[in-house]
Amino acid sequence: MDDTIYYKLLGQQIRRARQERKITIEALAEKVGMSTNHIGDIERGNKRPLTHTYNKLCEALNLDAQKVFNQVKLERQKLSSPNKEK
Repeated sequence: MDDTIYYKLLGQQIRRARQERKITIEALAEKVGMSTNHIGDIERGNKRPLTHTYNKLCEALNLDAQKVFNQVKLERQKLSSPNKEK
């Protein structure tokens, strides 16, 4: 499986956290010093965030970056493992 799914899953985690905290994309963009378009692209998995960008987003959303990374990794593994039907 290519990395595209990984970045989509990562973006979904960031979007979910932002929405759970009732933070608008505009407020997050202002807080981390990025454009709303860039954050939207990250949330949709269209852009691959650099490490410092990812860390800034996690910090702004009060997320443990390593925990999110591990969660995404597990989700990706689940999607890539074949379904075993009997």
